[in-house]
Amino acid sequence: MYVVLNILKWIVVVYIFGTMLVFANTKQKQEAYFLDNIEVSNNVTNRFLHKDLIKSYLSNEIENFNQTTVAKLEAKLTEHPIVKDVEVFAGLDGKTNIRLEQRNPIVRVKGAPLDYYLDKEAYKMPWSKEYTPRLIVAGGYVSEDHHSDLVKIISFITNDKFWNSQIIQVYIDKNQDFILTPRVGDYKIILGDTDYLNDKFNKLFLFYKNVLKLKGWNNYSEINLKFNNQIVCTKK
Repeated sequence: MYVVLNILKWIVVVYIFGTMLVFANTKQKQEAYFLDNIEVSNNVTNRFLHKDLIKSYLSNEIENFNQTTVAKLEAKLTEHPIVKDVEVFAGLDGKTNIRLEQRNPIVRVKGAPLDYYLDKEAYKMPWSKEYTPRLIVAGGYVSEDHHSDLVKIISFITNDKFWNSQIIQVYIDKNQDFILTPRVGDYKIILGDTDYLNDKFNKLFLFYKNVLKLKGWNNYSEINLKFNNQIVCTKK
């Protein structure tokens, strides 16, 4: 008798659970979406995305928003250039849950008519009026062909505490050379290409320590790192 009651109990539990799933799916198809549970990760430093912005984006981009599906919501959010990863799922209460990861820029490309960001994967992000982070700015003759090398340089700079405090701008000239603008001093640093970055910055650090520190920051107009095993400087 005990065994029979136990089996009946589990049958009832399975039936109730199945009924709840059917109810949730039916409710999801027939009723409006309640986007109350929206979680955005990776946005502590840069708040490009937030709950109200996501709601507005979905309602503007999806026709008959209240009658759409979870799959369509997820597909539309995936298209957003600031969204790196997204998961949309319906709960048993009929509410729709959204979990997404925001892309974070590491450099701003600016100069008429350009104005956009790049993240660490060289993914292009549009400028946003919602938030303007403080980043190294890149300008000059920038094209998509430069994105990979540009991100390589910016990543090197921002991952080094000293250089991150020293460099404020990267410029690409007509010769396709990368030129750095320092925070202190009226001179330019010609980096050239992205080969041997570590060696180039090590040479520059020694020059800062042994020369500029003694002779001053404004005695030179140009510091050229393009040549192997040497630094070529131009005095003012």
